[in-house]
Amino acid sequence: MKKIIFYILSLTTLFTQGQDPSFSQFDLNMMYSNPAFSGYEGATKSLLHSRNQWNKLNEKFNNSIFEISTNIKLNPNNRKGATSYSPGLGVISEDLRFTSSVGNQVFIHRIEASFYPFTFHMRIDFKIGKLKINNLWLSGGGGINARKYNLDDSYLFFSDQWGDLGAFMPISLAPVGTFSDVTTVDGSVGFILTKHGKYQSTQGNRLMAGWSLSHIRRPNEDFSHTGLESSRIPLKNIVHAEWFYGFPAFKRPFIPYFKTIFKHERYIDDVSKAILPWKESLISKTEFGGTAFINNTPIELGVLYRIDHNFEKDYHLQTFIPIIRYRINRKNLLVISYSYDMNIAGNTDRLTIGNTGTTHEMGIAIYLNGGRGRKGECPAFMQNSALYKDIYNNGLLNKSKTKKNFK
Repeated sequence: MKKIIFYILSLTTLFTQGQDPSFSQFDLNMMYSNPAFSGYEGATKSLLHSRNQWNKLNEKFNNSIFEISTNIKLNPNNRKGATSYSPGLGVISEDLRFTSSVGNQVFIHRIEASFYPFTFHMRIDFKIGKLKINNLWLSGGGGINARKYNLDDSYLFFSDQWGDLGAFMPISLAPVGTFSDVTTVDGSVGFILTKHGKYQSTQGNRLMAGWSLSHIRRPNEDFSHTGLESSRIPLKNIVHAEWFYGFPAFKRPFIPYFKTIFKHERYIDDVSKAILPWKESLISKTEFGGTAFINNTPIELGVLYRIDHNFEKDYHLQTFIPIIRYRINRKNLLVISYSYDMNIAGNTDRLTIGNTGTTHEMGIAIYLNGGRGRKGECPAFMQNSALYKDIYNNGLLNKSKTKKNFK
């Protein structure tokens, strides 16, 4: 009996592998979602997020992520063909605890280190006949990921460890097989196209679309090292888009900028499905929503919705996620953010706010030299654009300090 139960628990990664650690605030341009985000915002950026998920369930998930990246301009004097090299580094820590209905427990700790040495950003303005394409950027990147799982057997308890007269046999004296930590090396790749508004009245507009593929090697995650095909990590394929829209300054709206965001994350078992999106996924989730910048304040408010798709081909509106952010701008820029996942599924057989409890995600992002003194251009912000000036200076469309580009 011990062998059967322990073997099932040792393969818990098989049941959890369908979804990597999840962070709701993906619109903060995490390299974890797409390696091409390394250095995407031009400044040297560091980001730290921590997420406590579903504290009312027996299964508890605590995730933390730290990322740092920079942007090195290779030809700073060439605006039309501007190119930059943007290496980055990321670390993810994840704690998983599962408890069965009879009290058996397993505790797994995972740590993942990712290096993004191959990321670039290039401005690719071009002309085809009379058609001119301006303010267009291509970003591409690749990552190398090293991952390690640790199984803490001190959390494992089985009913048949108890013998006659209440005698307890520790698991060390009742061997059930050969189990050891898991270490894997993997890879990821991604691309982003970014288009900025061309005219003075639309310089604050930005349209971005991206694609990424992770777990390219599909390494095996199995504490018993059976090498079964079913315990290999599935590929993770992400398609995402963002539209940043600003109203002309002369209209002086209460909300001068909106950001509409979308992400579709699929877990697949064959690389061909990454370019054939109509093929069935193992599981998937779709997140969409937006944020709004409040005029003359450093506040950004937003909301996201999440739709889940399970193995039974059942699509479900699962989660409602309010977001609030606050910017502190000096020479450097500091962004403090918070989001709360609220499971709103009506079916009690699924995850609801009543049976999962709370999920909190808090984070901080620091942009060195990303404040008032910042110069140059990058895929995220064009030089002297309305978007850059309004967001990174004090207040948005501050009536008392009209921006030069609006005169």
